[in-house]
Amino acid sequence: MLKRFKKLDTQNTGTVDVNTFLETPELAANPIAKRALAVLENDNHDINYFDFIRTLGLFYKNSNTLDKLECTCNYYVMQATLTHCLVLFSVYDVDGDGYVSKSDMFSTMKLIVGPKITDANLNDIVDKTITAADEDKDEKLSVEEFKKALTHIQKNGPA
Repeated sequence: MLKRFKKLDTQNTGTVDVNTFLETPELAANPIAKRALAVLENDNHDINYFDFIRTLGLFYKNSNTLDKLECTCNYYVMQATLTHCLVLFSVYDVDGDGYVSKSDMFSTMKLIVGPKITDANLNDIVDKTITAADEDKDEKLSVEEFKKALTHIQKNGPA
């Protein structure tokens, strides 16, 4: 991984430009990669080595990271680890308010599924997902509720 990072870091700055990073095979075809990188990038739109490894771990199919989860929405499977839960939460928390609302989840899921599912069907999926995981019934998911939902998926598979 370090060799790969150094190859992308052509200026030897210890960072890689987000656009260059998006060209890696694991991210190029991923519909939410850009959103995930927006969470990680600094003010200069760069990614450092630590974030490089952490982000590729989310998307790399052959990652040997422990505790993989399958987060499924009909046609799409995304691999993530429990240690990446906060990054994944931040990807879904589109408005950055510390919660995943129905609107946040719909926006992120729409990026994932594209036109494969109608907006009406996607709204049904989002409603059911939020309702199932929303322990305090405030119609949004806190970080803790999000973690519990991912843990439930890991143990039981997608509903």
